[in-house]
Amino acid sequence: MAYETAPSEAGGRSSGAKEKAGEVADQARQSTGEVAATVKEQAREVAGESRTQARHVATRIRDQLDEETWTQAQRVAEMVREWSDDLAAMADQTEVDSPVRDVVRQVAERGHRTADFLDQRGLYGVADEIRGFARRRPGLFLAGAALAGFAVGRLAKAVTKESQEETAESSAVESSGPGPVRTPPPRQEESAPSAEEP
Repeated sequence: MAYETAPSEAGGRSSGAKEKAGEVADQARQSTGEVAATVKEQAREVAGESRTQARHVATRIRDQLDEETWTQAQRVAEMVREWSDDLAAMADQTEVDSPVRDVVRQVAERGHRTADFLDQRGLYGVADEIRGFARRRPGLFLAGAALAGFAVGRLAKAVTKESQEETAESSAVESSGPGPVRTPPPRQEESAPSAEEP
């Protein structure tokens, strides 16, 4: 009779172990699912925050560029206005009947209008005007761009040449300037051939 009870206890133990293993596996699956859901949620939050910060950075950079562009436009407008004032003063000092006076006055007036335009619309307004002109008159725009490129190239070449000449002049002045005077060593006179030599 002792034989009959032993197998039933072993079967009970094995089924209990199976149930426990199943519970542990279910808990592990549940925990894994919770961890995966948490990781996905955190990844979504991090991605959303990164996009938000990237938008803020891009907006800040764009604002700084706009501010810098506006500041540069104001400086250019100020320079153009000063040149125009100088030209207007020069036109006032020339003879009344001189044709140069009218041309200089017109250039001064256009300079003042350009400065006002830059004050009001900035460099973006200039870019918009150039784009509009290029759409309306593409041939004239290309010719003007080629002429402007040629003029800028010639100006750059002239400035480079002038800079090189100034550098050469300054180095010549420095080398000829005051400093220790070096006297060459005395030349050794060659001995005259003696009469005894044949």
